[in-house]
Amino acid sequence: MVRRAGLSYHALQLIGFVFACSVIYLFETEQGNLRTDGGIVGILTKEKARASEQKNAASFAMKSDNINVSSPSAIDGVPVPDKQQQQRTKPILLLHLGPTKTGSSTLQVYFKKEQHLLEKDGYHYDRNFRKFIDTKECFFVPNCAVEKVTQEEAWGEFVASLRSGMNVIASNEVFATRFADEPAHWDFLKREFSSFDVKIVLVYRRYFEWMPSYYYENFRMSRNRLKVNGGWDKRMPIFVDWYRDYRERIEPIVQHPAEYDMMKWGRHFPDISIFNMHNNPEDMVADFFCNMIPNATNACSHRVEKGMEGSFHVGKSLNYDILAFRAYEDELLNHVNMTREEVSNAIRHRQEHDLNSSAIEFPLICLSSKEEEDLLGASLSYELKLQPDWYASSRGETEHRAKFSDAVQKRKFCSVNSTAVMLDTGW
Repeated sequence: MVRRAGLSYHALQLIGFVFACSVIYLFETEQGNLRTDGGIVGILTKEKARASEQKNAASFAMKSDNINVSSPSAIDGVPVPDKQQQQRTKPILLLHLGPTKTGSSTLQVYFKKEQHLLEKDGYHYDRNFRKFIDTKECFFVPNCAVEKVTQEEAWGEFVASLRSGMNVIASNEVFATRFADEPAHWDFLKREFSSFDVKIVLVYRRYFEWMPSYYYENFRMSRNRLKVNGGWDKRMPIFVDWYRDYRERIEPIVQHPAEYDMMKWGRHFPDISIFNMHNNPEDMVADFFCNMIPNATNACSHRVEKGMEGSFHVGKSLNYDILAFRAYEDELLNHVNMTREEVSNAIRHRQEHDLNSSAIEFPLICLSSKEEEDLLGASLSYELKLQPDWYASSRGETEHRAKFSDAVQKRKFCSVNSTAVMLDTGW
């Protein structure tokens, strides 16, 4: 069963603050002053003032019957029925809130691709909600723009789509964690969503798989990163160092990212489902369409027929980038005007083309056997809490352990030993 959280409001608020300030975590936020005139921020400022007068520190205990953690049924092209359809007096607002590195980009591609079928099923997919993906605290900062659109303008476009009278699907993999855990902000959301039955979907991914993928996401090269000093401005820790820091400083606060978001959002929107992305890994999209979107008959049957055509934003190795950055730090590139991407690609070409080797065929630094054991134990523990029925099934713990062993063999918890490579005269 899901672990009960007997945390007070102030404890949860402190957790949210520490989490937001973490340098390591992708969901870090920047501070900004709230505008005191009209608009979103003005409303929030007034509501925050009222909320501060209400010193309600009542503790919250997550009720397991509020959370749907059962594993989805087998896909047969028939969508899951809406069990609350008879009681519903409002359309559904289905918020897919990640967390990050749980297949969100892939789902979003197919939400867009199958929008016409979703509309036949009574669902409008709103893409404006995705504009809050790299905003940090931008949404609550006046005139803060992402993609040349201020966050207040983008929110206005999103809210306009909520007036269509249809069910709405909105997806954003980092909004849930970045959203400020403050009474005024929750009051604002509840008012904006008051004409809907809000259904939140979070995705469960095995913790040991999520960690190296999240590590890659933190330090991979991006278009924005390459604009600053050729991509040389962000240090490249090896996985072992990052892992030890994360588990010591961040995990005691956050635990499994899906569990963190579940506890945070469940206090305000208790209709939460946890989707198990391992149930049907060969066609996660059809599994989601059929089991998480009530009565999506057309979209469900079509995705079952077509199958999943590919995944997007899949994590890779950072070993070439680690070597590139080591060369930069050792001042071996002083007379070469190259970006990090260019140096990394040159190293990749030599390793894979000239030497006919792979990204893991270097001297490596890996987790110790004890650390591997601890990671597996934590991963199993989170699965037992978040997917108890799945864990107890024939595919649960047994498959979990087998996949972990496979990850160890594939050196998923290792990084290149840049010192050893630099001492190799062949390089």
